[in-house]
Amino acid sequence: ISIVTTVLQKHQNKTSVNTALPTSELWERVQQDQWWQIDNDAIKREAYRNGSFTKLLEKRRGAKPQEAWTRQVYSLPEARKPLVQLVVRLLATLEMVCKDPDANVVVRMNNRDDFKAAIQLLEHVILPSYCNIHVEGNLFDDYDQVEPYPSWSHWDN
Repeated sequence: ISIVTTVLQKHQNKTSVNTALPTSELWERVQQDQWWQIDNDAIKREAYRNGSFTKLLEKRRGAKPQEAWTRQVYSLPEARKPLVQLVVRLLATLEMVCKDPDANVVVRMNNRDDFKAAIQLLEHVILPSYCNIHVEGNLFDDYDQVEPYPSWSHWDN
């Protein structure tokens, strides 16, 4: 069970309703969860031990299918950081713009706190869990300055 599922279940049990949880609240709760902190520390140690993500690609070239897709987390190479920054910005923008009426988690339109939280959830939860990538340090220097695509001025109009 992922940390997001755990936090959502606690939220729904507490409120006894199926209301969507804004990403800013979800990120706050994830950071406070002691189990996530333990898992996050373990991911960091594993990524440090495994080294760069490029090692995974080299390892997969000659491996059998079962060996090629073992679940290990690797560090994001600095050269790939701009690409991952763009992908994360685009995904967070899509989450903000496209609304799912059945969603449990929502990035509210033009809500900068939700957008920033969506970026951090993608970086700290989705990338390690589903993409086998850990970002050393932070993906962005200042999360308050990260803009959707196109920029906030487009969405504010």
